[in-house]
Amino acid sequence: MPLLNDLAQILARLAPRGWAALLQQHAGGLDITKPKSQLAAELQRQLTGIDRQHPGFEELSTGARRGIEPGAPARSVLFHALASPDVHPLTVGARTSVDYPTLEELEVVENYIFSLAPRKLSSFRNPVIAVFACQYRTRAHTAHGQHADLTFSRAGVARVGTEGERYDGPTRSFVPLPADGGRGFAVLPARYVAYIAEYGAAAPTHAIFRPVAGIDAQLTFVMPVHKLFAGGECLVAEDGRPISLPAFKFAGLHVNEKLARIHKRSADNPGRVPPLPGFDLSAPPFVRTSKSSKDLITLASIGSSVLVVPVPNDLVRVSTQTVNGKREPVRFKVPAGLTRNRFWTSLLISSTDNGRAAPEYANIRLEITQTAGGQWRRTNLNEIPDPPLAGQTSFDKKLAAGGYEAAHLVDSTCEGAITLKPSPVLKLEILPAFSLVTAVDYFPQVEQAAVIAWLEKTQGRPIGLSNPGIVFPQGGPQPLSDGRFRSDDTATSLQASNAMPNSELADPLDSSRRAFSVNEQANLTATAVVGFTSSGTSAGQHPNSAGVSSCLPDAASDFFAPGWDVSEYVINDRSNYVAFGLGSPFPEDSKLCAALNSFWPAVAPDASRTFGFQPPQNAASLRRRALFTSIPLLDGELGYHPQHPRVLGAEVASSTGWDGDQGPLPRAVS
Repeated sequence: MPLLNDLAQILARLAPRGWAALLQQHAGGLDITKPKSQLAAELQRQLTGIDRQHPGFEELSTGARRGIEPGAPARSVLFHALASPDVHPLTVGARTSVDYPTLEELEVVENYIFSLAPRKLSSFRNPVIAVFACQYRTRAHTAHGQHADLTFSRAGVARVGTEGERYDGPTRSFVPLPADGGRGFAVLPARYVAYIAEYGAAAPTHAIFRPVAGIDAQLTFVMPVHKLFAGGECLVAEDGRPISLPAFKFAGLHVNEKLARIHKRSADNPGRVPPLPGFDLSAPPFVRTSKSSKDLITLASIGSSVLVVPVPNDLVRVSTQTVNGKREPVRFKVPAGLTRNRFWTSLLISSTDNGRAAPEYANIRLEITQTAGGQWRRTNLNEIPDPPLAGQTSFDKKLAAGGYEAAHLVDSTCEGAITLKPSPVLKLEILPAFSLVTAVDYFPQVEQAAVIAWLEKTQGRPIGLSNPGIVFPQGGPQPLSDGRFRSDDTATSLQASNAMPNSELADPLDSSRRAFSVNEQANLTATAVVGFTSSGTSAGQHPNSAGVSSCLPDAASDFFAPGWDVSEYVINDRSNYVAFGLGSPFPEDSKLCAALNSFWPAVAPDASRTFGFQPPQNAASLRRRALFTSIPLLDGELGYHPQHPRVLGAEVASSTGWDGDQGPLPRAVS
């Protein structure tokens, strides 16, 4: 058994690092130091005396009685111990990532669990192959909410950053903090797996995160059942003989077309900005794909799964294109004299009731000019002093008047599909996953779903029917995982949203086909978070899972004004999740949302100390809709202006804040 051989090597590495001691003392005497000839029997031995009060084991399923339970990860004590972010080895001294299993090693344990319960194709109900974003999660974040378990979605969320990915062993997840602890963000990958799944109405054998009976019963779901991996231990033929499966290969195609959309002529883009002559709107950077541009994503194989890894880069940057044989900065002419298309200091691109056909906001604060000698010069309009120098136009008047050329700033957000290359051995339909590579998450330990659940609890309302407007003057914390349903105008009932992933995205294996057909009913539940049914409950809930980041859509936003992680546009009379409606670049969204101190406080930093908004100050104001969610940032987070008294007093150095700008400057009040 090749998988048992691999598992034995993994346990031999981990055993002396405190895992053998942990499992002996707190997992019913499970002995992972047994020789390979005895290991399989030891892992399937009935365990007694599991310490379900030991930190991390509180959330172990009450149905878990063996080290490995065939076909059931949540009931496998060994897998829970190695995969849960709350379980740690009994080491002496500080723990490091080397003391924990790697993603590749966890993948082997996962595969071994399913290898002990190989399935016949005839045992599945309406089987398909589906690609899922996947995580092993603590109890509160699973689909059933009863104990720790694997959790899935056909939509995954990776996040851009300024440096490469950092896998953190103790949390069993990727972390956004830079390696040196300074400013910046490590990219957050998303992990995708392939499962044989059952297609159709939700069945009792599976769970749906935040279920809504009246809606979910009408919808078509794709539910994971049996993990796919190469070799002869995954599936068996009808006569019981092993089926030898070749290595599975994933394919992906992602696109960023925000700049092209700004200039695209359509009835749904009344705010269209005419392009400057000479630029090719069909080529980078106006349209960038993961095939034409190397600065979006890479696919990294991890055993039988794959990671979508954003390419680290500056979050915002100037790009160029060759025009008449010469490289020029990509730019556009800011509409002149139309103050109605400004939102503070950003260009506001108007839309229709069909949603965002183009980014709602575009940056217009980096002027591009050409000298008499033909050199290109950049002028950051944010640096115009207040008051302006003699003969200089003020910042406000410059932006209001327009008529100048501004740089098109690019970012690495994008959207796409992750699919599996067909196998000659396994001839089943393949349903891809919707892959979002979106903005940085400034508060990665706070999830949208947790905020909306808090609202529902405090207001005593059912799932989906809270009133975010009481707490959030603008926007709300609806999670993307709730995208299959929306409340009506009176917020008294729910209805199916019929929203689906961008139906214009190309199939990664055949660009003439669409990855997400408008005729595929299962695409209407692609953003749902799902999982296996519970196998009991758990002894309790661990109080803290600090530092765990998520790649599933319950930690992303389903509110579009213009959007944070994704936006919305009607294509063929169907609401589509699209990335091209986000700000160009994405900080145009995040900074404006922070300035308004109202959108998605789970992910948007508050800048009220810069812009002057304040939370309610007295009981009377609490009766009005007010800025309840203000979480003021410190000066160190907002940045120190060169004229800040502490800078002038040589207490601190001048610095930029989370948004790249300098913080507020206290002024004397006359």
